[in-house]
Amino acid sequence: MAVRGKEGSGVFSHDVRYVADCEHEVRLLLSEHGREAGHYHSLSDDPWQVLWNEDRTGLVMFLEHGRCLFVWRSPVAPAGRESGILELLQSYAAQRRRLVVAALVSETYCRLGIELGMRPVWIGHETFHSLPEWSSSG
Repeated sequence: MAVRGKEGSGVFSHDVRYVADCEHEVRLLLSEHGREAGHYHSLSDDPWQVLWNEDRTGLVMFLEHGRCLFVWRSPVAPAGRESGILELLQSYAAQRRRLVVAALVSETYCRLGIELGMRPVWIGHETFHSLPEWSSSG
């Protein structure tokens, strides 16, 4: 479903699809650029949608309900393409008149969001374990 609307004097388009309708493409992009375990939640039976960037080399996954776009984890994109996806997300949310709530995004995306005027809320810290160095002795 490509969503079209007017922004200023130009026409713009957002390429938004349900994951179920483009699962093969999503899996390919995740295999190449998926860095967070939570990215793979989009392959569940829930009605996840993806907003693709213009050349379909990046995406952001979200659930839409009521007046909210709920983004789980960071967008998936090659290095250097991150901010473009957040700008598309902001544009899409404004067109749909929805609030964006993004949970558990990376520090990189958090910084980019702040640069775009988004407000972060710290909800906790995710721990990372280096199993080769880990022991139960402390």
